[in-house]
Amino acid sequence: MLSLETSAIEERFHLENNEGAALLFSGRICDDLPGGAFLYTNQQTLSLGIVCPLSSLTQSRVPASELLTRFKAHPAVRPLIKNTESLEYGAHLVPEGGLHSMPVQYAGNGWLLVGDALRSCVNTGISVRGMDMALTGAQAAAQTLISACQHREPQNLFALYHHNVERSLLWDVLQRYQHVPALLQRPGWYRAWPALMQDISRDLWIRVINLFHRCASYSGVIYVVMACGIWRAMLSGVCDVCSP
Repeated sequence: MLSLETSAIEERFHLENNEGAALLFSGRICDDLPGGAFLYTNQQTLSLGIVCPLSSLTQSRVPASELLTRFKAHPAVRPLIKNTESLEYGAHLVPEGGLHSMPVQYAGNGWLLVGDALRSCVNTGISVRGMDMALTGAQAAAQTLISACQHREPQNLFALYHHNVERSLLWDVLQRYQHVPALLQRPGWYRAWPALMQDISRDLWIRVINLFHRCASYSGVIYVVMACGIWRAMLSGVCDVCSP
């Protein structure tokens, strides 16, 4: 947690009228291992941290504190947090296994599981659905307990709780993203594939520039070619040039 005046937060993150910003980062947070980071704005503070599986922390030769220091020094992050003061540190173990990691029995005689114990956190690959899914699960739990309190005799809460969970948004999100956790464990996401896309983009840009130069040599001035309506044809030519 970092302290920062509200006016500075609004200026740096281009906010107004009590708006907020949530930034998620992926890449080489944990070197070549799965991991990510986040930066959230609050009223007068910033929430900043790294998120990575325990397996990444145990395999990485860099301590977690050093990973956080590296992230704070990144050129995309450093200007946003300059002149801030560290208020507190924290750590939280979050289960992100999704639908397939949920307990088989998450309710019984006089008890039920909610929040992290229910494994209700969902990593969609783009955002992490944590607090909202916990609240949705808590609503289903509350509905179950209200119904149970209307009966004096002890009862197994699983059937009713499972019914309420299945009817909630939580179940829909869990099913929709049930295969994402396994997908995010593939190491290619964090170095090999981004590097490949970077190389492809660089090669494509070089080919486009060369194509522009060739077109300019025929017309004399590249702006004349663009003004004559050949821009779309040139873009089509890029596809031809890039094809094997």
